[in-house]
Amino acid sequence: MSFVTSSNDFTASLFGTLYGSLQKMHSTPRMAPPEPVQEHPQDEKKQQGRDQRQAEAGQRSSEQQNVEKAVKSRSELNGSEKRNLDDLKQRDREVRTHEQAHMSAGGAHVQGGPSYSFETGPDGRQYAVGGNVSIDVSKVPGNPEATEEKARTVRKAAMAPANPSAQDLKVAAKATQLAQEARLEMQKEKQAEREEAEEEQQAIKAERQATSAAEDEVAPSARTRRATQAYQAASSPIETPTPGSAFSTAI
Repeated sequence: MSFVTSSNDFTASLFGTLYGSLQKMHSTPRMAPPEPVQEHPQDEKKQQGRDQRQAEAGQRSSEQQNVEKAVKSRSELNGSEKRNLDDLKQRDREVRTHEQAHMSAGGAHVQGGPSYSFETGPDGRQYAVGGNVSIDVSKVPGNPEATEEKARTVRKAAMAPANPSAQDLKVAAKATQLAQEARLEMQKEKQAEREEAEEEQQAIKAERQATSAAEDEVAPSARTRRATQAYQAASSPIETPTPGSAFSTAI
């Protein structure tokens, strides 16, 4: 009997504990679930930019690693590869010196460059085997003097390298033609100025002649007046003194 009584008490106590826990759960305020974070478009763009920069940095790092792996020392090359490498190095120096000569002589008329085309050597490095410099060879509108000066500079830039290429010679020829056209245009302008000056002088001369003729018509010249007076005096009758009148002349 005592065992049964003890079991009932334990059951009642357990039930009370569970009931109390349920009451606490219902009475405790529930926490609202966190609201989702809204990303602004600007933040999203910034994140995309960071991701893109990281990807590009990773790509450059990978390319650099590949280049470093591909680069060989001269001792690792065979005889043919060494000769090829020496030729590429020599060509690289010539190309860069050639294009730099264009740049230095072209001055303000250089539009861009130098830009190079490269070839990979047997050591894995890049060597310049060709290049170009962009230069302006157009006329200066309305100013043949400036055009001629520009053409001289362009021709000098084209012929600046020690060994001008075929393209350099073409540019020099075009600059020479441009200078000739500018000089011809200046000659035409000077001829037009001379003709205009002559026309102006002729107009002034004609105006003076017309003015002189008009003055002669309005007022006779002094010679004409003297001739008229002499004629009138010669035409007047000579008065003779009458007898008994006094006539004397003062000497």
